[in-house]
Amino acid sequence: MLMLNNGAGQFTNINVGNAAGLNIAFTPYESKMADFDNDGYVDVLFSGSTASGTSARLFRNNGDNTFSPVPNAFPTNKTIHSFGVGDLNFDGKLDIYAGYGTGYNTPSSIPDILWLNSTDNANHYVVYNLQGTTSNRDAVGARVFIYGPWGVQTREVRVGESYGNCNSLQLHFGLGTATSIDSTIIKWPSGTKTKFVNQGVDQVYHVKEGDCISPQANVNIIGTPYLCNGASVTIEAPSGNGYTYLWNTGATTQSVQVSTTGEYSVQVKSGNCKTWSPKILVEANPDQTPSINIQGSTTICEGEVVVLEGPAGMSAYAWNSGEMTQSIIVSQTGDYFLTVSGYCEDFTSSMVHIEVLSNPLPVGTGDEVFMSGSGTLSATGSNIEWYDAASGGNLVGTGNTFITPVLNNTTTYYAQNVVYYPGDTLNVGQVSHSGSSDYSGSNSTVSITSFEVYEPLTITSFKVYTDKAGTRVIEIKDLSGNVVASESVFIPITTLLSGGYYRVPVHLSLNPGNYTISTNTDSNMVNLGYAGPRLKRSNGGGVAYPYTLANYLSITGTTEGNSLYYYFYDWEVEVNANNCVTSRVPVTLKVLNDVGVHESSNSNISIYPNPTNSLLNIKGQDGVTIEKVQVIDLMGKVITNKIINAENTTISLENIPSGLYVIKIKDSEKEHSARIIKR
Repeated sequence: MLMLNNGAGQFTNINVGNAAGLNIAFTPYESKMADFDNDGYVDVLFSGSTASGTSARLFRNNGDNTFSPVPNAFPTNKTIHSFGVGDLNFDGKLDIYAGYGTGYNTPSSIPDILWLNSTDNANHYVVYNLQGTTSNRDAVGARVFIYGPWGVQTREVRVGESYGNCNSLQLHFGLGTATSIDSTIIKWPSGTKTKFVNQGVDQVYHVKEGDCISPQANVNIIGTPYLCNGASVTIEAPSGNGYTYLWNTGATTQSVQVSTTGEYSVQVKSGNCKTWSPKILVEANPDQTPSINIQGSTTICEGEVVVLEGPAGMSAYAWNSGEMTQSIIVSQTGDYFLTVSGYCEDFTSSMVHIEVLSNPLPVGTGDEVFMSGSGTLSATGSNIEWYDAASGGNLVGTGNTFITPVLNNTTTYYAQNVVYYPGDTLNVGQVSHSGSSDYSGSNSTVSITSFEVYEPLTITSFKVYTDKAGTRVIEIKDLSGNVVASESVFIPITTLLSGGYYRVPVHLSLNPGNYTISTNTDSNMVNLGYAGPRLKRSNGGGVAYPYTLANYLSITGTTEGNSLYYYFYDWEVEVNANNCVTSRVPVTLKVLNDVGVHESSNSNISIYPNPTNSLLNIKGQDGVTIEKVQVIDLMGKVITNKIINAENTTISLENIPSGLYVIKIKDSEKEHSARIIKR
């Protein structure tokens, strides 16, 4: 549960039904709320044991009372028992010192691991290191409140809050994009208060109760922090009345001039309080080869674009396509690279290939009916879908032609072309059955396998083994138990097949997230006669979780333990597939209500007599050649269809019923429509 303090001494569970996204499928040993990405919102870190062997989970705070898992935060399947949190390399980001083991209190032979925070963003931070005088020296129990555009944040100095390790006593705040702190209030255990205003960010402040706060210790580089061709760099500390300085080089001046590479920092002291500045890295002839940030996919559909962006802060940009801006918009297939002007020389990025998949707009052809009727609309394309609206609406037909219902008014439909481009097929999971225990639980066990998806993908098939033919329903659920994808499949007896297995074709499309896969118990009962799916499992040797498809998917374990592998072998997974959909093109069926052609100055066609008993004369004027004549009834049925290619013709209506008809005449210039009456 995640309990939200309502400020009146009561709490509300805001994770009901996993609404906050903090559903964890393992036994947690320890947890810590801390701002690991310095965005101003505390994230949640859990350690503990899992059936899948995954050791810890880091959930990022989305800022709206929901959390999202951070994939591969700890690239190991060893069980983290406990951890300590603090900024161990003084870069303003919280690191994690992790201890490993098995069970609740059994250490393992695995060495402790220091996980350094590699979060890469421009978020700011501030840290307070408190020293009590009247209060206990470590200031345990002191609380710090900081005020700014975010409202208020608070931290408390705590001890004994973890499972075997100790967290840092420094109070760390992430500030997001804020560049100043309006005010800070410290409430000491002794009952006294200390207040500061207008503090700078990206600092570690040492505060001594009732005495002083350390000065701000930002250093300023005069010029650039790079030694180009043997040049030197001057680094300057802030000035202040009574300040004293101690550089990590041993210098005690306010500024130092350096001509060798390395990290430089200074301790600034005022009275009894002192602080170290953040480290400044000075490099010689640095490698500033730009990396291109691809905003979108490198494979796009015709009509789409992808943005290629170079690093910020460079003095000049030159793309091989001719643009001179930091970012470019790409809509054409090609290879793209960027050259930037660095501090010491020019650097060129590696090549990025953009592939634009062909998907031309359909070309539509409409139709006409007189008064009322059904028409035939057509559109070019490989896979045409017809809709009754320009966006949204209902799918009313598929294929290059669409026969409309009987219509009384002119109506427009919309055609879009859909082209599917297959992606890459990759395999993951135990390749084939192993061990001696084929089935389990006297056909009563329905095991559940857990897996994680990191990028959108589609599972297209599995291998299975069985001695009982029948239909199974394969289900994939999210961690809340909702079915997100399913497929009903018939599986034959595999002992009769070549290879002894059956590859089940499926189409299970998934977005990133945590899932489980199993079979539907009710379906098994109906189709097989018992709850279990009667599919082979593996036991003993050859089972080794996790089964990982790098960057895409990881099969992490089962509800029956990690020495067993259940049901679905050698998963085939399709990645990087593309479904290109064009914009919709309008195609119209015209319903002609009162159209006629008469002998007049604005027509080159004469039709007579009208009405007629049998014969209808059609005459072109001024050299007009009549190419084609159609007589159509009011339901849109073509009664007469004649190719003419002459200036004059006669059409017999003798064998058609009396009534109202429309005649279409195509000449060498255009098409005419007229209403005629057969008596």
